[in-house]
Amino acid sequence: MSTNEATDIQNTEVQSTIVQEPESEATSGVIFEPSTTSREGAGCLGISIVGGCLISAISVVAMPIIVTAFVIITGLNTLGGIWDSITSIFDSEPTTATVTSTQTVVNSVRPLGQLVSVSAQLAKADISVSVRQGFQNSCGHSANHVAQGTVEAGVNLNGLTEESVIFDAANDTYTIMLPQPQLTSCRMDFISQYDRSTTVCGTNWDNVRQLAQYEGLLDFRDDSIEGGILDRARADAELTLSNFLSLATNQSVVIAFTENDGIVFPPSCTPEMPENWVYNEESDSWSR
Repeated sequence: MSTNEATDIQNTEVQSTIVQEPESEATSGVIFEPSTTSREGAGCLGISIVGGCLISAISVVAMPIIVTAFVIITGLNTLGGIWDSITSIFDSEPTTATVTSTQTVVNSVRPLGQLVSVSAQLAKADISVSVRQGFQNSCGHSANHVAQGTVEAGVNLNGLTEESVIFDAANDTYTIMLPQPQLTSCRMDFISQYDRSTTVCGTNWDNVRQLAQYEGLLDFRDDSIEGGILDRARADAELTLSNFLSLATNQSVVIAFTENDGIVFPPSCTPEMPENWVYNEESDSWSR
């Protein structure tokens, strides 16, 4: 073999070696990369999911809640101030009201001729009205009421005649016979409704109030009688009239009363029943 041929063979081997080296690096790179990808994939499927993917998922869910809570806690006053500023634009002027009344009509005028000697003011802190309505009381409702009223008693002087005045010349004394004291008026001065129940049905709360007002007025009337308002009216009328007539006539005056014919209520103490309601005495309840 010649020297030139030997040199060519060596050059060929050197080139082969130079070409094969990159192939070896490329081959090793190809083999290495899949293994790296495999380890990366294990990040969400392996043990590290607790520290990585789970925290990320919780952060995504919790972040809106945290932000919302922060806005509510720290920005409530700010939002309220903004809303007040907006509403103040439309409420810059003071609120005014105009009341228009029609002409007064006089229905009747009648003389009373009464000596009202006692006026009792009464109050009830709780008048509860419960209405059962609808299938299985599906539309039932209730409300409480507070009320104040006045009951007055006195003597009716319209029935006085000449026979009602008796003069005793021997004793120089006048005796005046008066009818028994009676209630002169009953009225409800104030009533307010509160503590209404929740109901899904349409409710006329004024009907409920009318029941409370009716029952309350009757209670005021009856409680006043039981409390001795008529006896008090008799004593006061006797003292007032005897002193007045004694000073006017310069004579002794004795006030006497006729026999008791029973209690007669004036119209104001016997109010009309609430419209469309009927009272059942046996069950002590109302129906309509």
